[in-house]
Amino acid sequence: MTKILTDPKALLDALIQLKPRKKEKETIILTVEETVEILKGPNVIVVPPLLHQLEQMPPELRQFYGREGGLKSSEAKTHPQPN
Repeated sequence: MTKILTDPKALLDALIQLKPRKKEKETIILTVEETVEILKGPNVIVVPPLLHQLEQMPPELRQFYGREGGLKSSEAKTHPQPN
């Protein structure tokens, strides 16, 4: 062993004899639901696309859909509905 450490040629010969390990690649296909479950955590909130679209609407339209659809989001709470 000490000869390998002190003799560069012996070290090179020892390294050449080592066989490289093959890394096997694995492909995993995830569904959207599985990805959401992986990403969920105590600080992660999943927003459905329709709720996001509703929040992008003008306030009048947002209030209308909030009343008609029974929306209970932070947007509906910050914009009081007329009685």
